[in-house]
Amino acid sequence: MNKKIINFNIENIDGLGQGVYRGKPVTFIDKTLPGEEGTAAVYREAKGVRFAAVESLTKESPLRITPECPHFDRCTGCHYLHMEYPEEINLKKSYLERLFGVFYEGVISVFTASKRFRYRNRIQLHYDLEAGSLGFISKLSISLINAEKCLLPEEAVTAKVKELYDAESWKSCIPEGSPVKGTIEVYQKYEDKSPAVSVNKPYASGGFLQVNREMNSVLIDLVNKAYNNYVFRGNNPLVLDIYGGNGNLTRSFKNARVLIADKVKMRMTQTGENPSTAFYTHDLIRKSSINNLHSYTKRRYNSPADLLVFDPPRKGVKLFGDWAETFAPENIFYVSCNPETLKRDAQKIKDTYELKEISMIDLFPGTRHFETFAVFKKRQGEGN
Repeated sequence: MNKKIINFNIENIDGLGQGVYRGKPVTFIDKTLPGEEGTAAVYREAKGVRFAAVESLTKESPLRITPECPHFDRCTGCHYLHMEYPEEINLKKSYLERLFGVFYEGVISVFTASKRFRYRNRIQLHYDLEAGSLGFISKLSISLINAEKCLLPEEAVTAKVKELYDAESWKSCIPEGSPVKGTIEVYQKYEDKSPAVSVNKPYASGGFLQVNREMNSVLIDLVNKAYNNYVFRGNNPLVLDIYGGNGNLTRSFKNARVLIADKVKMRMTQTGENPSTAFYTHDLIRKSSINNLHSYTKRRYNSPADLLVFDPPRKGVKLFGDWAETFAPENIFYVSCNPETLKRDAQKIKDTYELKEISMIDLFPGTRHFETFAVFKKRQGEGN
């Protein structure tokens, strides 16, 4: 089938890391930079837009550099390795400013990583037994992209990945009777332990943890500072940690009574230093779940919640307004890996809560992803 080739000129980069060509129709082109021109091959059309891949560049941006990763041009995991790291940060911050500019006039704080590579403590690979291949999925090809030289995993994880590629030893990891196509995950949960390998299990089945240890520590310190600034007054605040997992964000809260609510219960020995941490296992997506947790909290603590902490998946918290209305805490902290859903949820409580702070924490250098931390405080005069 003949490729459909188009000419393009890139106006800007969107929040997904794609170059935007405002032709008719609008076309999104990966691995491009503002001001660049060239030709691209269209590989998908949908709902009045097109998606294309660069064929040639006739005009390059002065920001363009040669990516250090040999897989970058074909791999869809990284988006910004064709520019210097400060430029990547500028793009991410500008995107966040555009999103929240309508109802947040403050300065967005930015926390950058000390290293752009070798920071991931886990990596998920796909395998195809018929093709005899292991690597990443490509948008442009049915073949998997070899991931042996990926620059993102930590050194120990990289060494384990290399072992899997050596003499195709990955094939021996796959149990008999497994599907022809599936996933292999390599992860190092604890720095003093060797990386583990899991096959055809849900992502982070060994226990979720942020992939970037250094920047996760930055995030924890930031949340803890906000707790001390907005919540702790020498008392014993009641904190509800929604989607809290093993208490990553709240385990160091001073004198707090913490109730972690999540669908899957973690071992209490994983919840860290706070002896006043408890766990509540429940589905968190229904209105009845909110009411049940509210009733349970009243029975257990006989006091209202002082702080709700949210760290949801990318889809956000669709009933965010109901959570705020039911518990009516003085403060709400929200950590998000998807600023679009954070904005959607923030708009639901804008009449009753003021957005006091926004911070961008770059947990995923080289990619379009980052974490956003937002602090909300109940507006004066708003009752319970």
